[in-house]
Amino acid sequence: MLRFFFVLAVVVPWTVGQPVDLEREIREAFNLGGFPSLAVAVVVGDDSPVMEVHGWADRAAGQRATRATQYRIGGLSKVFTATLLVQLRDEGRLGLDDPVSKFLPEGVKLPADPRGARYITLRHLATHSSGLPRNPVSRTERESDPWNGYSVQRLYEGLARTKLAFPTGASGRYSNLGVGLLGHALGRSLDMPFEDALRRKLLAPLGMSSTRIAMSPAQLKSVATPYARQDPSKIVRAWDYGCLAGCGGITSNLPDLRRFVSLNLRAGLSGVEPVRGASLTELHTPQRIWDGWSKATGLVWIVDHTRDAGDIVWHSGGSQGFASWLGFSPRWKIGVIVLTNCGRPVDDVGNRLLRQALKKYRKLSPKFRAMAERLVPHLVATPGDKVKGLFHEDFLKDVPFSVLKNVLSGLAKKHGACSRVLRVDPADRPELANVVFQFADLSLVTGKMGVSEGDPAKIVYLRFGR
Repeated sequence: MLRFFFVLAVVVPWTVGQPVDLEREIREAFNLGGFPSLAVAVVVGDDSPVMEVHGWADRAAGQRATRATQYRIGGLSKVFTATLLVQLRDEGRLGLDDPVSKFLPEGVKLPADPRGARYITLRHLATHSSGLPRNPVSRTERESDPWNGYSVQRLYEGLARTKLAFPTGASGRYSNLGVGLLGHALGRSLDMPFEDALRRKLLAPLGMSSTRIAMSPAQLKSVATPYARQDPSKIVRAWDYGCLAGCGGITSNLPDLRRFVSLNLRAGLSGVEPVRGASLTELHTPQRIWDGWSKATGLVWIVDHTRDAGDIVWHSGGSQGFASWLGFSPRWKIGVIVLTNCGRPVDDVGNRLLRQALKKYRKLSPKFRAMAERLVPHLVATPGDKVKGLFHEDFLKDVPFSVLKNVLSGLAKKHGACSRVLRVDPADRPELANVVFQFADLSLVTGKMGVSEGDPAKIVYLRFGR
């Protein structure tokens, strides 16, 4: 239950903002960013009201990018690996705190530090707290492709020579090796390659038929040509992550990723398939807080805390010739996907577009306006006792009715009677709304209001002023 709090109002400045034009925002991001192509989708629940693609999939061939154009999503692949992890946990095939060694051949040596956890678990890998370095020590470091189809043999040999960056569980540091190893272990838990496990458990049930790792020559024709970060006219070679594809090897497109976002927006609901709603919530819930307490790591996902939208759950990807960003608000069920075929990061573009999408698509229950309008006749110099019926009994336990009447009459004595509800906007919490009342002297007074569920609805929270 909300805490019931009530204070004397003050007049606060209020202006009507400009309408949000997401299509224009996307065009400007494309034109100013110097991207060969830019593909963007806005997702609201199961719908995608905006899906815009600009530019070239292949400059030399004169081939324009379309919604079907595929992009390598790089590090964004990691969130698919984490999703498979909780699916297999829910099936009883493994536990988040199982040692990763349980799913590797006997004799594979993993690094350890006696100052940390006894062993590296699947959870450590999914929260970047294993202590494993960012990349394998046995990468080729070839400029064209440092992964070069990274083999299982090189993985196991490299692990034996690896030193932890910090004791397992003692801290956190982003690790491609860690999440790549997690994907490899998940595949082994099912006695199949990681891609087959991912397709069977997640991609096929979601209808994500254009999302894959290994690609035939015919399928490669639908993938955008990769261009250099510094020179978007120069073609580069895309990376092949080999057995560590779980950290960056997935290729996808806007329609498929829209399905994945819609799945994540159903977090916390019952009857969600192929991933339980509770498990989706678990993926998005902070597991490790970063310095400053405004950012955290969930199970692979990164969680930013904001005042106006609550938690923003996101991840980005960057590999040679491609960049991606996917983020959403679990509270408001709105998400954004951004893809491009050059190495220039699109994080800023994604964050900005998500903020704009939240402004445009956040929807409040009509109960807020209905209750605000019922309150208008009582914002007068001498409110009657009937106003008491608008308020929840628990509210009136915190705020004596005599105090409530004094505050309502005080507003009217200062500004004249209330004439109308001018606007109802989302507040910093989804159970509240900011209501702008207009009074006889044309003053605008903002009140933050909470309304109970059920019928009849009652006011459970009301605070005027800052």
